[in-house]
Amino acid sequence: MSRSLPLALLIMLTAGHAFADSGGRFEVSTAGLKGLGQTAIQSKSIADSSGWGASLAYHIKDVNLRNCWWQLWTQVSYSELRGEHHDGTEAQDIAEIKAVMRWYPDNSFNGYFAEFGLGGAHLSNTEYNGIPLDTNLNFAVQFSGGYRWGNGLMFSLRYSHFSNAFTNEPNPGLDFAGANLHFSF
Repeated sequence: MSRSLPLALLIMLTAGHAFADSGGRFEVSTAGLKGLGQTAIQSKSIADSSGWGASLAYHIKDVNLRNCWWQLWTQVSYSELRGEHHDGTEAQDIAEIKAVMRWYPDNSFNGYFAEFGLGGAHLSNTEYNGIPLDTNLNFAVQFSGGYRWGNGLMFSLRYSHFSNAFTNEPNPGLDFAGANLHFSF
């Protein structure tokens, strides 16, 4: 087990405890993950990688602009990727915290939505599947689209990118996609 899992659990527990008394809304999600080829931002393919992820999000604010809703969330998550490399299995554990902006195009919190997230991540290894990442601390970016039903159940597809954002060299990054199931409470 890497140091990223205990770090993610600590952040989730701390965030959950800190926000529990504020009467806010929470969302938990789980994801099946798949590494992407080099068609996106990263320099080498991790298409043979797969994994899982879990997150806890806290709802901060709703804003209605021109008959569509925007929501601001803060999210902590843990992801685990595994892939074959040089006749063995490599692991990459990722703990992250980010701000997420969700957009509902209709004047309702149900139906289709899109979201954008930006934050920081701790990667357990500075190299994964032959990709040198230079540092354990990276920026985290996500784009998602999905659907929310009236009972709080949601499904989304997500693209995630992790890199040092050219703060250091090299900056090859890691990209993966996820199918997510969310539940709000």
